[in-house]
Amino acid sequence: MDNSKLIVALDVDTFEEARGLIETLGETVGTYKVGSQLFTACGPAVIRHLNANGKKVFLDLKWHDIPNTVANAVSAAVGLGAEVHSPVDENKTKKDVERGIFMCTIHTLGGQEMMERAAAAARERADSLG
Repeated sequence: MDNSKLIVALDVDTFEEARGLIETLGETVGTYKVGSQLFTACGPAVIRHLNANGKKVFLDLKWHDIPNTVANAVSAAVGLGAEVHSPVDENKTKKDVERGIFMCTIHTLGGQEMMERAAAAARERADSLG
């Protein structure tokens, strides 16, 4: 089954609600959108939960600020892919999982410099994490 074209928005208030949706949808969905509502409530834990379950993450926080601030935020978001622990399957075998975020949003109204700095910060952080 090709689940790569469907992105489901986790526009819920709690980690428990998000986890329930992820479990219910199972392999049908490969990518989830985490917006400001859920990210503010749960922080990076929801990203790491999705990663541990082999899901891609679209982090939809719509950054718009001075170039340095947006670049630092994007770098931090890419850094969510840093390994905190090694997920294992039921047999205690390390499993390969998605790491960090698949994509994120920034507002183009922040201007060319902001967008260029955000892209550069994402590349640099991703390169440093391998």
